Amino acid sequence: MVNNSAFGILEDKILERSDEKNNIFDIYLGLGDLKSKLTPSFGEVLKYTLATSVILEQQGMLESYFHIGGGATLLHIANTIGIENISSWRGTHDMDIIVTNYGVRGALESFFSEYEEYNSSSIKNKKKIEIKDPTAKDKVQLDLYLPTKNQKNINIDGTIISSRMLKELKTINVLGIKTRVPKLHDLLAMKINISTEETGLPRSKDMSDIINLIGCIERNQDIKEKYNTNEDLASYLYNKMYFNNSLMPERLYKIIDNSKKHKLDYIISAPSLNLINKYKTIVEENRDED
Repeated sequence: MVNNSAFGILEDKILERSDEKNNIFDIYLGLGDLKSKLTPSFGEVLKYTLATSVILEQQGMLESYFHIGGGATLLHIANTIGIENISSWRGTHDMDIIVTNYGVRGALESFFSEYEEYNSSSIKNKKKIEIKDPTAKDKVQLDLYLPTKNQKNINIDGTIISSRMLKELKTINVLGIKTRVPKLHDLLAMKINISTEETGLPRSKDMSDIINLIGCIERNQDIKEKYNTNEDLASYLYNKMYFNNSLMPERLYKIIDNSKKHKLDYIISAPSLNLINKYKTIVEENRDED
């Protein structure tokens, strides 16, 4: 019997890829045990994240959206260290998705039993959507960012999503489900750009994400093939940040120093101290040249 609910389609897809040697369905079932102080739990949010991804792929819209924010960070971490190792992550209560095709909204509405959409009062091209699968305990909020007419770059609350970044989006696999995210260095740059009024730096949870993303960069096999020493990797990190914004390497330096003072929790893919020190040395040397 075909299950047309979002979670049902997701579970059918995971079952297809599951066998005795690679029982990813058991790992999927374990997502329900991933608790957090937030409602819904981040295990439930991850199920919604994967369900939206599988629906959009099924509808031929795999390249019409991508995840950002904490959800994209979690997907990269799960893809890097394994989804079975994410239980102590910080958690998130919602999803953030940028779309390049208005049809994404209709596709999602067709597969969730509850779908309520509201305009954001603060961001013109943002829709707040509450969705619910009939088998899920809780609803989840989806923040959907839509393109505007004749817009070459997408503006998300002051952060520019450039046409270059859109061309370089990455498809990764989590539990055998294809999902779209920015490249690691682009997501890192988005996180670095976040600031609070009090300190001018990212929030504590975003600092945790930043440290985790640096760790993912260090572990990424494609990157390691080209930059196989920590010195090369630190240069890669510096250059990618500088290319995004000439002030960003210094800002990342400051965030790394502040992260030590905050004694951040939820670091599950930490970079090596050697890489961090190499990066800081490069920033200091370039600072001296200026």
